[in-house]
Amino acid sequence: SCHASIYDSFAVTSHFNDSHLPTDKTIKGSFEKDHNYILFNYDFKNIVVMEKHKNEFFQTSYIDDKKSVSKKFDIVIGSGTKGQSYLYWEKNSLFQLPVSYFTPANAWMNSPGYSTTEVNFNRVITLRCLECHTTFVQTDAEKEKLNQHKLSPDKMILGIGCERCHGPAQKHVSFQTENPTSKVAKYIINPRKMSSFQQMNSCGLCHAGPAKSTKPAFSFAPGDTLDKYFDLPNLVDSSADVHGNQYQLISASKCFLKSEGMNCSTCHNTHNNERGNLALFSSKCLTCHSEQNHTMCSMKDKIGNSIKENCIDCHMPNNPSKNLVIQNTSFETPIPAMVRTHLIKIYPEQSKKIIDYIVTDSNRIRKSK
Repeated sequence: SCHASIYDSFAVTSHFNDSHLPTDKTIKGSFEKDHNYILFNYDFKNIVVMEKHKNEFFQTSYIDDKKSVSKKFDIVIGSGTKGQSYLYWEKNSLFQLPVSYFTPANAWMNSPGYSTTEVNFNRVITLRCLECHTTFVQTDAEKEKLNQHKLSPDKMILGIGCERCHGPAQKHVSFQTENPTSKVAKYIINPRKMSSFQQMNSCGLCHAGPAKSTKPAFSFAPGDTLDKYFDLPNLVDSSADVHGNQYQLISASKCFLKSEGMNCSTCHNTHNNERGNLALFSSKCLTCHSEQNHTMCSMKDKIGNSIKENCIDCHMPNNPSKNLVIQNTSFETPIPAMVRTHLIKIYPEQSKKIIDYIVTDSNRIRKSK
């Protein structure tokens, strides 16, 4: 009611759609016959079939055509941009289903890290998993160990919502509702007023790689620092995997090291769906890399106006993840997810490919005229 335009634009972002209840719309994989199963073991005819019964969805394991285990899709994890995984409730705990969906292949795959020959329904979902894929989960932090928890579906807020970056909002909403003429925001966090380091730490909660929790999940609040809540990996690491380690990679980049106050929001407006808008991101690069600053790209004369459209593929290419790898009995080799690296630097081989493409395409257009 107060931030309608921001809400509307944020509602179509990958963050907001990172977890959902299961529906025909939120589950990306097919339930159509011949497209709704994967084979785990040829010898025993062990397959997992994705089934829909009325308005409920199931993953069912069959061995020699006999039903073995069947569990319901209860939570969808992932917007579907790169893929999705699925969780099911067992009493007060959540477990991961053995089959996930991989968007680049438009196909069902065994969940990352799972065996390609044995079906497993027993991987427990920890609070640390949920800390990055939901807005909030209510737990009794005083009684519970860090990774042991009893949960309830009605005590979860799915998706990455406003409160993950702006903090708990109940007092804010109450005050502003009772004082509609007040133009000073009360009881809410404005990330713009935080230091660059604090902003980076807020994003780093989910984008700084694996870290061992030292305090209960969901304790971290925007404006705080990660070292109070985690045993952190090296946060300046150019060798970090491209998946989930954006903090380390950007921190090791020359652009970051030579810029004053650069942080994630320098290039990203999290309220908008900017994915794939290379020209927009390139415009952010050109605010610093200009002829006036004597830092313009040395390839400018070769590629001309193309520099305004795509700095990104040359200097932040999509690289294969070492950690997020999909396997399936149908493929001879594992398939890595391709993720855009945040280690900004010169990649000579990648740059050559891009320049050769631009030159070839320009010649083709000129000849056609």
